[in-house]
Amino acid sequence: MDTGVLIERAQLLLEQGRIPEAEKNIREALQQEPENDFALALLARCYFNRKEFAKGIELTEKAISIFPQEPFYYYLLGFAYYQQDNYTQARYNLDKVITLNPFYAEAFGLYS
Repeated sequence: MDTGVLIERAQLLLEQGRIPEAEKNIREALQQEPENDFALALLARCYFNRKEFAKGIELTEKAISIFPQEPFYYYLLGFAYYQQDNYTQARYNLDKVITLNPFYAEAFGLYS
């Protein structure tokens, strides 16, 4: 199956809170494209939903290494660090989001 379709399906499943099903689609997409930065970030979200922050952060950092201009990835890091009460790292990553895209509303929401 096309990786785009798998990723779109995974996004929808994540929004519905169907994490195991989303993860299955993401892993299938990553088998076809192991360096797909967006799929890695979505998989990180699955880990964050399970409170497995270390693995999620690792995947997000890998996505950043592939495509460092994507503000969403820094937002994910900011979210993960915020959830762990590491506000210094959270702010650092949210500042990067705003530098890359000053209109990224979610970053300001998490900041507040």
